[in-house]
Amino acid sequence: MIRIVIPVLAIVLFLFLRAVQGLYLKVVASPRYRMMFARWFPILEFGVWMVFIYWSIGTLPAESGLSAFLTTALSVVLIAAIGWYFIRDAIAGFILRSENALEKGMTLNTGSYVGVVTELGYRSLKIKNAGGEIVRVPYSSLTAKQLLISVARDIPVRKSIDIEFSSLLQVDEIQQRLAKRMLEMPWVITSVPPVVNLDVKEQGIYSAHIELLVINQESLMKTHSSLLEFVKEEL
Repeated sequence: MIRIVIPVLAIVLFLFLRAVQGLYLKVVASPRYRMMFARWFPILEFGVWMVFIYWSIGTLPAESGLSAFLTTALSVVLIAAIGWYFIRDAIAGFILRSENALEKGMTLNTGSYVGVVTELGYRSLKIKNAGGEIVRVPYSSLTAKQLLISVARDIPVRKSIDIEFSSLLQVDEIQQRLAKRMLEMPWVITSVPPVVNLDVKEQGIYSAHIELLVINQESLMKTHSSLLEFVKEEL
């Protein structure tokens, strides 16, 4: 009799779970609660099926020893499967990060997703695509794919420099020479010309306030030292 009851109950349980899922998605319209349901219902469903399987095994005759053997075997397989599910992404993450030197700000093309890496977790990474959407990608899903990585370029920064120097040249001549010297520097962005403002502190002594666009913060120090050397030797 039990051999008939168990398959029937399995069918009833399957239909019940599908009915609960379909009814919830029809009744609940809130995106937040639908997302929570989509995340947690599969786990609940898995737990219900595990309880049903253990119960089914428990209905077998105890004297045969088959019930104890199947319970132990199922527990071992279940623990191994759950452990591998959580560990595989962590292992894949360590391998991918070490081989590809992944870091935030990189543009990553996985074949399925293209975007900027915003977060590197232990089991997954987050990619922000062109539409502003955040996609969580498990590391294990990337192990068999060819990754195209573009390192983020330096972001141009607008900075100012103040220097004092002495010169016998006229103000216009000094401004032209300073601007020309900066345009010769490869790290200065010439599409936005530097602005040089000169103040005469006293006869032959000038104070220059310069605004310019450089490729990164480190370039500002090189510009400052180069200009100090230039006004000392050329002006």
